[in-house]
Amino acid sequence: SFLTNDDVKLLYGKLIRDDHIDESDRTAVVEYLTFFETIYLLMHRDVIDIRIIDDLFRYRFFVAVNNTDVQDLELLPDARFYRNIYTLDHIWTGYRAKRGEPETSATSLRARNPDYESYVRTGRRGRRR
Repeated sequence: SFLTNDDVKLLYGKLIRDDHIDESDRTAVVEYLTFFETIYLLMHRDVIDIRIIDDLFRYRFFVAVNNTDVQDLELLPDARFYRNIYTLDHIWTGYRAKRGEPETSATSLRARNPDYESYVRTGRRGRRR
């Protein structure tokens, strides 16, 4: 399960307390993000629906991808390796906007990465709509 990994559990605690995340947390950050890359792949293959992941994982996803330390450590410098995260973020923020909950965070991936759109997968395979 997602929070049975002790490193991920410690990282999640830092995220919700808004504690500083640094190089010593890199492995846990990668593991945390990999979980959501898997969620994207399951959604992409129509195994799971955005409505289900929104209900279960919205807070856990956005508390990480909108965290500037996580962004500075992984999501900005290595954006090309996180296309699934960028695409999931794009789909999810679009879903939330359609439900009347637009992204307003000044620290969102879109707000902090001027090249955001170039990392979002497009077409049927990427499900960018």
